[in-house]
Amino acid sequence: MSQIPRSDPRLVRTAALLVAAIACGAFVISYSALYSLALAANIVHPLAVIYPFLVDGFIVVASLAAVALRGQPRRITWYPWMLLVLFFAF
Repeated sequence: MSQIPRSDPRLVRTAALLVAAIACGAFVISYSALYSLALAANIVHPLAVIYPFLVDGFIVVASLAAVALRGQPRRITWYPWMLLVLFFAF
């Protein structure tokens, strides 16, 4: 049985920082669009401010659950994946 090669910790940290930077940039753009959408749907300002956090937060939580449950039986992992599929379908 072969060993899985270890990654350079500096490379892993750099990749994590780049992913975090991209995620922050995507959130800023997403926030602007979702906030405008909420206002156009006549959602009052205080609620329109939190609307993007609800939408993007759902995506983050469901994605993290799907990744955290990888390797588990399908009867356990289907739920977060189905939530993501249905969320993006509608």
